[in-house]
Amino acid sequence: MGNKLYHDKRPREHRLIPREHYCHRDGERGWKPKQAFENEASADNYIESRRYFRDNGYRPYQCTWCGKWHIGRINENK
Repeated sequence: MGNKLYHDKRPREHRLIPREHYCHRDGERGWKPKQAFENEASADNYIESRRYFRDNGYRPYQCTWCGKWHIGRINENK
């Protein structure tokens, strides 16, 4: 007997991943959540303590998904 696999042909609902809260896929585990900060001051301190973030224009922003603060390069064209 052959290998009888059940292939579900029903269309799946596409989940939209909020890019403001998650970053790139992390291997087997899927999307990886961004580092969260409790307030804007702690996010600013994190940016100032790391040269790469400070020199490349990273800024803190408040996430609408979780309500905490993340850091990222905000696109002004949106």
